[in-house]
Amino acid sequence: MSWIEIIVNLVPKYLSLLLTWPVLGFILGIIFITKFSENIKKFLSENRVKKVGGVEFEEQQKPEDPIAEELEEKNEEKRQELDSKLSELTTEIENKDKIIEINKQIAEANRFAYLNLFFVVTTKMVLKWFYDSKNSLITKDVYNTTYSQVILDVAQREVILDVLKTNGMIVEENFIYKITNDGEKFLRYIKWII
Repeated sequence: MSWIEIIVNLVPKYLSLLLTWPVLGFILGIIFITKFSENIKKFLSENRVKKVGGVEFEEQQKPEDPIAEELEEKNEEKRQELDSKLSELTTEIENKDKIIEINKQIAEANRFAYLNLFFVVTTKMVLKWFYDSKNSLITKDVYNTTYSQVILDVAQREVILDVLKTNGMIVEENFIYKITNDGEKFLRYIKWII
């Protein structure tokens, strides 16, 4: 199994785990509590005016209770612990994203190194011709006409076209051939273009 297949298989599982409601609810709850903690404390500590049946009265907070203070301290410790865990989770996610990106770059470099050995010079020249002609409409007939003097064997011209298509360097859409992004990246890798 190649690196790309492993990454393609892991990313959806990883995202589905992170995007479940309990995890998102937990993260959003922590963010809400952290962002509005001062306002929540202020709201709970101030007098509140209530109106019942046209009569207004004030309900005062009860005097400080040692048990309530202890609970508040424990809540603050728990909040700090959860903040720390959230920070660790965020760092871990960022690190995994960096690792995935590095693995993708390594896989691409390995693939291009292999293709550089696998493609003969003529195949690379044909790919460069597709790059130089990317604003033109290139059909199979145009390709065969252009390369009939350089590559005399029709079967060899066909093989080169098939090899480039199979390896994702060119694509055929409605009988028109175009170079792909991978084709351009490969040419940059072998330093045939800038």
